[in-house]
Amino acid sequence: LVRSCAAGVMGDGCNSWPTLEMPKHEATAATPKIETTAGQGEWRCNCIEHLREAASVWLSGVKDAVMLHHCVFFFARSDVVRFRTLQCFVLNGVIFLGSILLFNFAIDPTLGVMRRLVREDEAWAADFVAASFSVLYKVLW
Repeated sequence: LVRSCAAGVMGDGCNSWPTLEMPKHEATAATPKIETTAGQGEWRCNCIEHLREAASVWLSGVKDAVMLHHCVFFFARSDVVRFRTLQCFVLNGVIFLGSILLFNFAIDPTLGVMRRLVREDEAWAADFVAASFSVLYKVLW
């Protein structure tokens, strides 16, 4: 299923993808003519078929990700899996909490100092930069 989906996306084995060709009788034509090697209805059908296959592969991946009870056996029996899971949790926790601490105790105070250093008529720019950093950080996390 994955190979057939990849073949449809990559264009392997699919002769019904549209090709763009400029009309030969007019050298200055503004819009290209879309031609397919098969009929237009067949092209649409193949695209829908490829989308269905891609959705099926995606849904099977989601289903596998949700079935956590399948990995309990490996987690309970393997010391290596438990240790690597703990390492993953610790690393992600350090990165997440470190980024929060970096923003709250380094970037935000630095922006506050910058706001105090600028003249009052240009304070709006410093406030805008500080607000932009804050919004950007919150949106990306």
